[in-house]
Amino acid sequence: SRNSMEDGGGSPQTHGTCSICFEDGLRPEALYALPCGHMFCRICWGSFLSVAFEEGRILDTNCPYDGCDELVTDADIAEIAPHRIGAWRDQRLKDFINLDGSHRFCPGPGCNMVAIDPGTGSESAATCCSCETTFCFGCGESPHRPAACADFGKWNSIYASSKFWIRKNSKPCPGCGAPIEKDHGCNHMHCTRCDCHFCWICLTTIGADGVLNTHVCNKYDPTGDDSTEEGRNIFYAMRYGSHEEAENFARMQLENMPAILERLKEEPPYLSDEDGYTLKRAVEILV
Repeated sequence: SRNSMEDGGGSPQTHGTCSICFEDGLRPEALYALPCGHMFCRICWGSFLSVAFEEGRILDTNCPYDGCDELVTDADIAEIAPHRIGAWRDQRLKDFINLDGSHRFCPGPGCNMVAIDPGTGSESAATCCSCETTFCFGCGESPHRPAACADFGKWNSIYASSKFWIRKNSKPCPGCGAPIEKDHGCNHMHCTRCDCHFCWICLTTIGADGVLNTHVCNKYDPTGDDSTEEGRNIFYAMRYGSHEEAENFARMQLENMPAILERLKEEPPYLSDEDGYTLKRAVEILV
């Protein structure tokens, strides 16, 4: 019996001692023990389970006695803290899914669906049938094949770093050194302080008409000022970010293309239907 107290002769005891707070003279109904026999008062049990719940230790919560491996079960929770039984079972299910490699929660906002590995590989892409979120089954991030989850994790650590954010969003003008922050638009930048035109990605000076001069955006120079491994990583992370932003911009243009074409047809030099088709087709190819 999990909560009874008996002496050597089998007769019920009239009092006992909690092994945590050492309060003695406690009646049997004030104490509780797992099959291991270690007795604790219900107040200490409640505090112990509260901490275990807050720390997320549901699957491996055992007897509070030092060195005892007896696990706490649903029946124990229902007896000691019945108000927690529903949340306890929910958390236990979540812990199981998070620890089991063949199951994964959908990372979609507010979605509680669970994906099951169909046997195609842990890093295959999965699409939720409820919210339609597509994600990597192995790590829960956006699909990243052929890169492995470990490599994608390293990439994210670079892409989300504060140094990368500063390099990506704030740069000095190559003409006068004034700090410039870019929050939208294309990569052709114009400094209003010194009238310098330059490429936002690599800071190469260009003509006001957009003509590039010795412009090599995507070629890393290992002999440059920032030739460290971190500098190389940030270099390619910035190129990736620029291409991602360009893709999003092109998709937005494609979505708004009907309105854009109507506006261009009504304004000088009055876009023809053939030119409109060419423009739309060019954006479709970009996407």
